[in-house]
Amino acid sequence: MSESHDRATHHYNLGIQFERNEDIDNAAREFENAIRADCRFPYPYRALGEIYFNKERYEDALEHLEKAIELDPDWIEALGLAADTLIELGDTRKAAPLLERALRGDPGNPRYSAQLGRILIAEGDFSDAVELLEGALRANPDDYKLNYNMGVALGKRAMADIDLSIEHWRRAVAVKADDPRAFRNMAISYFSRGFLDEASDAFRMALSLDPNDDVSARFLKFSEGVNKRG
Repeated sequence: MSESHDRATHHYNLGIQFERNEDIDNAAREFENAIRADCRFPYPYRALGEIYFNKERYEDALEHLEKAIELDPDWIEALGLAADTLIELGDTRKAAPLLERALRGDPGNPRYSAQLGRILIAEGDFSDAVELLEGALRANPDDYKLNYNMGVALGKRAMADIDLSIEHWRRAVAVKADDPRAFRNMAISYFSRGFLDEASDAFRMALSLDPNDDVSARFLKFSEGVNKRG
């Protein structure tokens, strides 16, 4: 092992120690020193990428993460974080293949599956999104994001899938009971099936969590009105 790589490893390890002590500025300085000592050492690029990501300096994060991936193309964590960065930058087209590569190395990873599923849903590819999320849910049936995204995908794919969509909304709110969006989406699924009492209860829960949710307020009023007339 070369002397330059030894120096790079020394600075990288110092950076990790600073990071563990939450001294991020000195950690970043040591990761930069590691790169200067050996520009072919991928670890400090990934470490700096994460620091910049957490500081919402996404362009800087992407630059370093892309270098880490160039040096180590199969590094799953670097691929996943680069995809997260691209999503923050609004470039889901480039994020999707990175998530696919990450999932090839870590099949069923719930975070990568949820991210890629959300991209496929936004692109209108509901069947592929459902297939991807089904595999991940078999290993992680109680994962909130997976159930949330599955509820969306099934609800948008076909009316015949609404009952399954409701099942996943129920699982989602059982895991995380403080997200008004999940209750609102579950309520809309109930409403679509004509389950107006259940829809009204879910809309009320959404409004209790977010009193400014105009969609839930409007649907709740309509649901209650239909129930009174019926």
